[in-house]
Amino acid sequence: MLTSPRLVIALALVLTACPTTPDNLAPAFTITAPSDGSLATAGHGVELVGVVDDPDDVPEALRVTWSADGQPVCTDLVPQPDGRSICTWVAQLGGGAIEVLVTDPAGLTGGAAIAIQVQEPNHEPACSFDAPADGSIFQASSTITLQGAATDLDDDALQVVFTSSLDEELGVTEPDGAGAVELVVGPLSLGEHTLTMAVTDPSGASCSGQVDIEVILDDTGHIDPDTDVPDPDTAAPPSEG
Repeated sequence: MLTSPRLVIALALVLTACPTTPDNLAPAFTITAPSDGSLATAGHGVELVGVVDDPDDVPEALRVTWSADGQPVCTDLVPQPDGRSICTWVAQLGGGAIEVLVTDPAGLTGGAAIAIQVQEPNHEPACSFDAPADGSIFQASSTITLQGAATDLDDDALQVVFTSSLDEELGVTEPDGAGAVELVVGPLSLGEHTLTMAVTDPSGASCSGQVDIEVILDDTGHIDPDTDVPDPDTAAPPSEG
């Protein structure tokens, strides 16, 4: 059977006028936060953020599902117009495998994954300000031994700072192996002091204790015989002879 040259030309024109439709491309996804290998604390919320990319569809046409350790956390999310997708996950000990799947209207999918290290929650330190006793009175020339206790369930290195409402910072120390705290200070300024012992762990968690004391002139009316002059209104009068 012979084909007419005119028919061949006509078919060629039809094929040329009807270009083929390009294949639909699968969407892609990039996790932007948190970073792979970052730390999270058990029981705390972690914001998961990523961006979709699809040359064939607008972001709102896509659907995003976030999963943690194989369990869906946020399902069928519609990305924002700028392509971002945000999900909040509560970190669990023993977990941290984050996966995300994005699906386009044709059913094609793309995804990404990261691993997060989940640590136990930090515990606040416990402390007590044990000495001097509240309401104690000291002479102006005296040194004062400050004592307390500070412990931490996380075995963190603790910093202990003693301050006075009159003399500001008195000194910085740390507990010994048994949790005992001691610092010798003074002489302090005359007057009523509120002493504070503040204990802080490396994560910033803290505890504190306070006592009120009073510093008065000593029996001779002198504060420091080498440098200070007694208050004439309160100093002992000179003996007559």
